[in-house]
Amino acid sequence: MGFDFERYNSILHRQNKDTETKTGINKPLRFIYAGTIDRLRQMDIVLEGFHKADGAYELHIYSSIDEQQRGDLHIPNDPRFYYHTPLPRNDLLREIARSDIGVSLIPPVRLYLGSSPTKTYEYAACGTVPLINYIPEYKEIFNNNNAFFCKFDQDHISYTISEICKYQLIEINSRGTESYKVINSKRNYRNMSSSFYLFIKNIVNK
Repeated sequence: MGFDFERYNSILHRQNKDTETKTGINKPLRFIYAGTIDRLRQMDIVLEGFHKADGAYELHIYSSIDEQQRGDLHIPNDPRFYYHTPLPRNDLLREIARSDIGVSLIPPVRLYLGSSPTKTYEYAACGTVPLINYIPEYKEIFNNNNAFFCKFDQDHISYTISEICKYQLIEINSRGTESYKVINSKRNYRNMSSSFYLFIKNIVNK
């Protein structure tokens, strides 16, 4: 799957993305999650992991889930969790861009292992470093220089969040910059089409 980076740059005004385009003053750290919260997505495990984590952070959640549904899923009532209604796409991209870390922990089940993690790529395209787990699609693109990895396990999520909260913001922003670069390199339609053209050209010229 690819992205039209000209469109992203137009929305976010990031023709030359670097760490200086981030606020540099976020304290506590600002995590963002945009998407579904239900039993199938197993976000109750993720949010319980966040709840048990130590450190100064805010988790901003953009989802249609209401208070009753959160209760049905036994989601912790944590003052560090901020719930927002879903936003129009361009507005959401701006919120992603002003955040420090995008949450993209995917249950390691067949339903999700075969799908393309679009939101993760959008986090990276906005220069926001993703928090991800060890699934093949992620390992193919990301590494420890451009993402934060953890297991899809409540205790390990809690440990990882606690450790991330110890990082200097400049280190987190640096990973965000690297995540932007790797997605631009590997998932930019323009780059992908150029690579495909060279691939076909080499076959034809053999």
